[in-house]
Amino acid sequence: MATDETKRQRIVNKLQDLKADNFSEAEAILGYAEELRNLTFEDVLALQLSEVLPKASLTDSSRKGALGNLLEEHYFGYTINSDSQPDFPNAGMELKVTPVEYGNNRKKEWVIKAGERLVLTMIPNNCEIPVEYEGSSLEKKTSDILLINYLRDRSLKNTEQMIKFVNRYQISGEDLEIIKADYEKITKLVQAGRAHELSEGMTNYLGACTKGATAEKSLRTQFYPMVNEDGSLEYIPAKSRAFSLKQSFMTSLVQRFEKEQKEADQLVNNLRELKENSFDDVVLHLLAPFEKRYSTDLGAEIAPDLNPKAKNFHNALTWRLLGSKKERIEEFDKANISVRAVRVQKNGKIKEKLKLKNFQFIDLHAETKWEESEWYSLLSDKRYLFVVYQEDERGYYLRGAFFWAVPTQLIGGEEFENSAGTAYEYWLHTKNKLKEGIILRQKGNTITNNFLGVADNPVCHIRPGADARAYRFTDGRPEIGNVKKDANQLPDGQWITKQAFWLNTQLIAEEIKLNLP
Repeated sequence: MATDETKRQRIVNKLQDLKADNFSEAEAILGYAEELRNLTFEDVLALQLSEVLPKASLTDSSRKGALGNLLEEHYFGYTINSDSQPDFPNAGMELKVTPVEYGNNRKKEWVIKAGERLVLTMIPNNCEIPVEYEGSSLEKKTSDILLINYLRDRSLKNTEQMIKFVNRYQISGEDLEIIKADYEKITKLVQAGRAHELSEGMTNYLGACTKGATAEKSLRTQFYPMVNEDGSLEYIPAKSRAFSLKQSFMTSLVQRFEKEQKEADQLVNNLRELKENSFDDVVLHLLAPFEKRYSTDLGAEIAPDLNPKAKNFHNALTWRLLGSKKERIEEFDKANISVRAVRVQKNGKIKEKLKLKNFQFIDLHAETKWEESEWYSLLSDKRYLFVVYQEDERGYYLRGAFFWAVPTQLIGGEEFENSAGTAYEYWLHTKNKLKEGIILRQKGNTITNNFLGVADNPVCHIRPGADARAYRFTDGRPEIGNVKKDANQLPDGQWITKQAFWLNTQLIAEEIKLNLP
């Protein structure tokens, strides 16, 4: 939309006031930024604020991060920098520009979501890092954020994207306590010379995301050595990483802006709990009184409306034990924590299959970088709360609960010398099979393929994710099932029953033995 001259003059007047005050008043900066709502980036360029601002140097608006740089230079009048100080140092305010987009939630409702994680500042790999959040460079960058969200439409040019939200965000309360704990967990690992073990799945709201064109190019020698068991010191190369607010946390934030966050329950209502205990401990303490009690008894006492014979009984019961009827908890949404009720049978095997997500073979085939793949994101970004029910002669009782994330060494990547037994190896093998062509062998009513099976990798596998099977062949064989409803296309033109990523139950069974002996 074109900006009328009256609005342009109002913007110029506000900008001149800010310049006269050296951008020292955060509220005035916010008021100036709010003029951006419902403008496209082309509209910003059309304002032609060069009479008030220094000459802008940005010419390429197509590269990653360019829209933020465009606002920095063409609207706020400062040049791109990597300074550890906030963007508006006199006001202590940091500018962040990031996309939002619409998509389906778990209930297939059309809702707004964050388009990506919010990168904050690099984790230093060439100097000391303080273990305390207070006084750190991260605190300086995050205590007061001017957050500008544009609505991403991938069919439009970058400069045609429209700015939707302008908000001042100050991390506080429960969010701050959880982020402090995340920061401490990350920095302690860095100080122990174990930055190579970092993954986004090991924290709640604050992540340690990788930075660099490729994992191999981003490898740096760590500042801190790792002390081996024999006392020797070892400086292990680690990927460059940055502190970031997770995409799930940012989604919760932008939904708050649109007031769509009403349907989630809140787990922590007393901030004092988080000052005295970690978030994980608060959750585990909540479940502890129910341990050793049988699920049927718990259901009768706490959730008499649940049917103990229903397939989802233990999952629904677990949410009730956590205090949620809606099966959504705000803190879990923000931290991308998946709650899984796991039943361990008397023989030690897990009864449930651990499905992650359905996927499209065409999308997987098109992926070129492991760390930008959907598979990697599912494994590295997510944490799990496993609530374990153990079977004995009487039935299932609550054995205990623990938080878990897939370890970095099991996720794997090109920077590791040996990828054997990792999810990365399985991903590569699957892509190679898609390139070579999938063989669908038929014997009677049974159809097999040449993908690796559950026994071929200790971490994960792919298997059908649909309730009914469906196939379409390219060799003249008759079609099987409802292909449109239950199948996905392979790159070679064949159609195969919809598939999903799955975690291996044996891996989780071993983790249960370690965490709940």
